[in-house]
Amino acid sequence: MTPIDKNKYFVVHADCIPVKGYKRSCLYDLTRKKYYFIPNSLCEIIKDYNGQLISKIFEDFNNNPILNEYFTFLIEKEVIHQSGEWELESFLPIDLKWKHPSRISTTVIDVGRATNFNIVKLRSALDSLGVKHLQIRKIEGDTDFINQLLSGLLNTRLKSIELILPFADNYLEETKRLKRINSKILLVYFYASHTFKTVKEANLPMIILTKDSVQMLHIEKSPNPKYFAVNIQLFVESQKHNTFYNRKIFIDKDGQLKNSFFGNTTFGHIDSIDTCAIIETPQFQEFWFVEKDKTAVCKDCEFRFMCTDPRIPLKENDEWVHTISCRYNPYLSKWVWEEGFEKPFSKSFSIHEN
Repeated sequence: MTPIDKNKYFVVHADCIPVKGYKRSCLYDLTRKKYYFIPNSLCEIIKDYNGQLISKIFEDFNNNPILNEYFTFLIEKEVIHQSGEWELESFLPIDLKWKHPSRISTTVIDVGRATNFNIVKLRSALDSLGVKHLQIRKIEGDTDFINQLLSGLLNTRLKSIELILPFADNYLEETKRLKRINSKILLVYFYASHTFKTVKEANLPMIILTKDSVQMLHIEKSPNPKYFAVNIQLFVESQKHNTFYNRKIFIDKDGQLKNSFFGNTTFGHIDSIDTCAIIETPQFQEFWFVEKDKTAVCKDCEFRFMCTDPRIPLKENDEWVHTISCRYNPYLSKWVWEEGFEKPFSKSFSIHEN
């Protein structure tokens, strides 16, 4: 392993970013799409001493032996570079300004027994908005309208389609049939199955069987490490945006346009409104800019920039809060399925704070 050279400069690679939590921190390796738990003390060193002589770190901490462990870890994981002074200007920071080419990135549509709206008008709106990803959830009824949707959305700007359907014994044949209608289907969930199973077959979308109900699928994804994503795009977006709601529209089974399936606010039937105009209003974009750093509990969580949290945020006393408790407590570093878990409270009045 590369030895520690105290005569060199301590340079942190720009794509390795520490995120401080209440009890511990996470080091996000954005290029490798990994994260590592680190103590808060190491998080502070990484932030405070980037670009300074390594010897200064050891001097300031009186040659504390723990520094050798810290440096061994940072060098082994290729988080830092021991740089000569002449190299320093070559290490540039990442631009954390988020940009997206589409006015809306994702559309979610619920389909029920009576769902019926003008697919041609929807198609025109989705293309005008530059929508790249579509999720269709079948809540009840048959698949006739879903078939019409898939057929009517051929040759659009969509890059991917995800389907969430009730389990059927012939799920393989059903997936093949749907794929023949629209080749952009990349993922199919079959909920209320008798088992949990992932199926991968050549020339078919990925198939996931789950015992969960369609309602439980969202709860299952509500802060869950299985769905965490460490990458540059999500990290940058999360600095100023809510990564679940940002640039997303919802159409419920009655054809009503919404900015969340979990709230009661509707913006009118998709057939009778100007969708492109409505999505530009502050009311529709209310949740887009609810960043985790300004949300109670989330702002103290080391996972806040890798988590796509579907819980609806509410404004309370100049702070965003969630009425549904998170399944992770950053003040205890425990998940709901771990012994000793308690529901988290905001740090400002946390019963766990010493």
